Amino acid sequence: MAEIFHPESLTIKEMFGNANSMFQIPNYQRKYSWKDEQLDQLWTDITEMYEESLGNKSDNSNYFLGSVILVKPKENESYYDVVDGQQRLTTLTILFCVLKSIYPDINKNVDLEKAPSAIKISKLNKCIKDEDDRKRLRFKTQEGDMTDFETLIIEQKDFTSYIKPTKAEIESGPYHRFINAAVFFRDELIKLKEPAVAKLLNYLFNQVFLIRIDCSSRHFAIKLFQVLNDRGLDLTSADLIKSYLMSKLEEDKHNQFILCWNAIETLQSDLEEDKLDDLFTYYLFYETETNPKKSLSEELEIVFNKKLSAGIDSNKIINDFKKFVETYKNDVYSVTDPISNSLWYIKWNSYFKSILMTALHSKYREFEKLKFELRRFYYLNWISGATLTNIKQTSFNLIAWIKANISIQEIRTRLNTKMKKDGVFEEVLKNISSEKVYGQVWLKPLLLTIEYSEWESDTCPFYELKQRNIQIEHVLPQKYYVNNDWKHFNEKLAGTYLNSFGNLTLLSASKNPEAGKESFSVKVPVYEGQGRQHAKKEGVTSFLITQKIVNDFHSNRYNKKWNEQAIKDRYNWYCQTIEKLFDIDTTSILKK
Repeated sequence: MAEIFHPESLTIKEMFGNANSMFQIPNYQRKYSWKDEQLDQLWTDITEMYEESLGNKSDNSNYFLGSVILVKPKENESYYDVVDGQQRLTTLTILFCVLKSIYPDINKNVDLEKAPSAIKISKLNKCIKDEDDRKRLRFKTQEGDMTDFETLIIEQKDFTSYIKPTKAEIESGPYHRFINAAVFFRDELIKLKEPAVAKLLNYLFNQVFLIRIDCSSRHFAIKLFQVLNDRGLDLTSADLIKSYLMSKLEEDKHNQFILCWNAIETLQSDLEEDKLDDLFTYYLFYETETNPKKSLSEELEIVFNKKLSAGIDSNKIINDFKKFVETYKNDVYSVTDPISNSLWYIKWNSYFKSILMTALHSKYREFEKLKFELRRFYYLNWISGATLTNIKQTSFNLIAWIKANISIQEIRTRLNTKMKKDGVFEEVLKNISSEKVYGQVWLKPLLLTIEYSEWESDTCPFYELKQRNIQIEHVLPQKYYVNNDWKHFNEKLAGTYLNSFGNLTLLSASKNPEAGKESFSVKVPVYEGQGRQHAKKEGVTSFLITQKIVNDFHSNRYNKKWNEQAIKDRYNWYCQTIEKLFDIDTTSILKK
């Protein structure tokens, strides 16, 4: 019986210098992705272990670099497919090429009779190409990757002319990452000087080990790949999904799959908030309607197995996912109507996104009404203090209801029943009417939701919370007592209203310090988007809900003061707006 897999501990010299040391990166693999952080970590690990070995005569100075999983070549072929370890093999090859260019006479004068483990340039060359001048490492990932690697690294004679790529260039793809890795090693090797590099090279080739695992089939190699991933290797679920689906295709259908996969990656690159794993999560929720029990890749393997058993091949599966991502980008991510904008602040975002995608992918007819109900359900639960446990199962139920084409009216009834049972409505009213609304995590999203509702058009600008460019402003200042213009607020009155809903509004971060503890008449020009000197400033946001305070001031509604009645009226306006936005009766908490 043939071995399913064969593990072997090899030095770097053996890994790259044996007769069967011929490796290719197959087309289902990721592109070369290592940047400065990974390069520095590898270099630091090796050099630190080398320095430690100088005073250590035991075997403890050996360094283990990890495992490499390979698939044995077909008959009459010599190249092993690299299922795991491509980043390390590629990076080490770059190091070899740079080293032989910078120090072409490395260990030249060493007598191999006295120092048999010394690595000369001939051995280094054989780890880059074999005796027949075949490259030890080749790429089948993307069109052009092999040509770039050969030109920039393998055949390059002089690395001193290379300039470090910019951060944007490094992010753009393998071409600049190859150059960046070469520049990194060039600078480190020059800094270290030839005598030290010669000794480091000997250590690297003789005392740094890899576990080489040769597998008889790609299917088993991928299974092993998945097991190692569960133990912490730097592989994404998307990588595992890709390799699994490709393993189910005949090789002549791989190019079609890769083209579709590349199109998905291009779509995903425009989505700042969503990684490929996130998109697969939304797709999993759509497919299963249940809380996953296993890892993302394992769960999707179960889903895809059912499709494959039904005669749907991997190309059709990945094409359906591509349509899913296209729909997400065009009809969820890029939409900026008031409801869509406010949904993006919800902390349980994977659920609302999955629900919206279920509705779109299954062509649910009452999509716009569904968005309203989703915002209502998630915001009311959020404001009430509900936890993930309170909303998780209902979120999966929503996916099932939509796929079953349950009417929006029935969905609304079911959501109301759930919220009444959980006491959500009562908690919302209590929390909104609290004297200590300031500091609640839902406050800024709620104020922005009210802001969006003031826009009369179907689209409005989206305000990003993470940039911290939007702050919550106390109209009555927190240090009101240092300014005589606020003397109409005593300690008791200020204690009641200072951090309450009616005293709060939105202001751009650049304007908030200007408003500070100033008098109301000084604050008003700032609220208009001007400075205290009434000069309009670039990049300053004048919020509609804050402009309402300005309008009241100019109309002399409260004798150009910010007083108790002004706070009560603003609080009531907030409550009435919330009543419309979330269809919740706020009459009982209005102030007289």
